[in-house]
Amino acid sequence: MEITKLTFKKMTPMVEVWLDGSLGLTCHLDLILKYQLETGMSLSEDDLETLRQDQLSLEAWQKALRYCLSRTRTAAEVKRYLNSKEVDSHLANSILARLERDYDLNDLKAVKEYDEQNRGRMGSRRIRSDLQRRGVSVAVIDAALGGNNDEDREAEELDAALALARKKIASNVGEDPRKVAMRVIGLLQRKGYSQGLIRKVVDTLELRLY
Repeated sequence: MEITKLTFKKMTPMVEVWLDGSLGLTCHLDLILKYQLETGMSLSEDDLETLRQDQLSLEAWQKALRYCLSRTRTAAEVKRYLNSKEVDSHLANSILARLERDYDLNDLKAVKEYDEQNRGRMGSRRIRSDLQRRGVSVAVIDAALGGNNDEDREAEELDAALALARKKIASNVGEDPRKVAMRVIGLLQRKGYSQGLIRKVVDTLELRLY
């Protein structure tokens, strides 16, 4: 089959490859340059299949890159995303390796960033649970955040929990103190604070439970 025309689509990097007067396939400009395609060139069925597979690989890579650049991702999230796009597992693993090598896809980095963004508004239990749901291993989480007995972190969590509790109390001025106390406890539970820390908040603020 002979390339009879190459049509560059406006405002996109895509090119239509016409073969023997009919549209054969549409591929990225990068592939046109890679294989030095031009009118008058002959392509075999194997050549066409190679172009199609390269185009699918390129599309999968671009989707994965956009997905990663939208916010910090974990490796498991990227893998699940590629699976949802029905990307072949071998290609998905290749894309993951490239993202790790060239674009700093890193679970340790993702854990630290998520922790920094959320430690002031939720407890470590909730943060850890969220990260595990995102596919991060417990070992990586522990390596990034330290063990559960980190005294500095516990003090920081207590300060954050007290701030949340005081804000909740301020928004419920004049209401039954026991109801307010239960609302504070419910809020802190939803935010993932431990029962021990919640007890410290209750004692520090002298909340009336009964």
